[in-house]
Amino acid sequence: MAGYEVQAGTLYEDFETVGDFTIATGTAVNDTTFVKTGSNSLKLTTDAGANATATKTISADFSRAGLFYMWVYIPTLTNLNSVRLTLGSNSGLTNAYQRSYATGLHEGWNRLYFGKDVKDLDLAEAAF
Repeated sequence: MAGYEVQAGTLYEDFETVGDFTIATGTAVNDTTFVKTGSNSLKLTTDAGANATATKTISADFSRAGLFYMWVYIPTLTNLNSVRLTLGSNSGLTNAYQRSYATGLHEGWNRLYFGKDVKDLDLAEAAF
């Protein structure tokens, strides 16, 4: 994963340090090959049929923000079912905005976005 912005031109997270994230499933490493900003990105991998999940708790006020996006590099679509982006107001994600991408993905860089008005009520696996 490269970065995501709060508003155009303002980088909020560059995913430089794996240690800043909690890896619940799958594995994560710093990747220096596929980078949009900085010198590293966060690379998630998992076994076929499983999920990779990385979360990070932050303190920020997104009340005036309407649209979020994240650059995601996909080396191959083989065994990839979907990518889900989630922004929640607490660690339990009981109040969360999320968007799943199951179609429209392609190999290489994908700019994935969602707005706070897009809400998926299926929070069984509310993580990226």
